[in-house]
Amino acid sequence: MKRQLLLFFSILLFCSINVIAQTVYVTRTGSKYHNDGCRYLSQSKIAIDLTDAISKGYGPCSVCKPPTQPTKTSKASQQTEKNETSTNQQKSETTSTQCAAITQAGIRCTRKAEPGSIYCWQHQGYGGSTPTSTQKPTTTTKNTGTSSGTSTSGRTIYTGPRGGKYYINSSGNKTYIKR
Repeated sequence: MKRQLLLFFSILLFCSINVIAQTVYVTRTGSKYHNDGCRYLSQSKIAIDLTDAISKGYGPCSVCKPPTQPTKTSKASQQTEKNETSTNQQKSETTSTQCAAITQAGIRCTRKAEPGSIYCWQHQGYGGSTPTSTQKPTTTTKNTGTSSGTSTSGRTIYTGPRGGKYYINSSGNKTYIKR
């Protein structure tokens, strides 16, 4: 009886072992595949099965050293891995992405966006649209000089800390008066 039970469980265990799909990650422009925490995945991260990555010609990363062959596992551990994968997918949906704002230099901002937003901490005040290189956040000009009267055109003339005379133009910038 014990031999029959042992034989039955051995056959059951042997039948439940199969090859599972392992998830690795590739970048948009790279030729290597990576493990989940690899530093090369900071800009781009696309999930792909290990067998697909190998068949498409991707090679393993030399930094994170991902697996080079699919491993065999039992159905019980396969179910555990599926649960972990769904948890990781939920986490990846809540992680931040690159800020969508365009800097004054005309390039895309390289900071990470705040959770639930497409903008980083610096570009949150742009009101939901992507700022262009011509848009600037509004700032107030601080006058460090003292008022020394008005000109004939009605502008207030200020005296700077080193004695220079200036007025504030329509753009909010200082315009110095020639002596």
